[in-house]
Amino acid sequence: MTKLPTWNLKDFYPNFKSKKILLDLKKIELKSKSFCKKYKNNLKTLPKEKLINSIKEFEAIEEKIQFIQSYAFLVYCTDQTNSNKTKFFQNIEEKINFIQLNLVFFSIEISSLLTPNLNY
Repeated sequence: MTKLPTWNLKDFYPNFKSKKILLDLKKIELKSKSFCKKYKNNLKTLPKEKLINSIKEFEAIEEKIQFIQSYAFLVYCTDQTNSNKTKFFQNIEEKINFIQLNLVFFSIEISSLLTPNLNY
């Protein structure tokens, strides 16, 4: 068998068992809850500048989510036969899905601001 190339993922985290990953997930969870509390059902009444700020906040949270998800997926891809890496990937996906429950409203509400009210 040919030796396959390996990826250096240390630009993300030191390794997939790093406590920094859990800390980042906790921070994102807290930010997403705060975001939801601050903006859910309020987008229609926000002044333009605050609406822009809400979009920037949302993007920052989503960027960190994508960062963590990318890392988890790449770790998994490096050795899909490693049960620890598979569990890690699945665990991250579950935690991210739970976190995103606090954010799903945003896309819906933003879309409703841009779409005329259609009565069917």
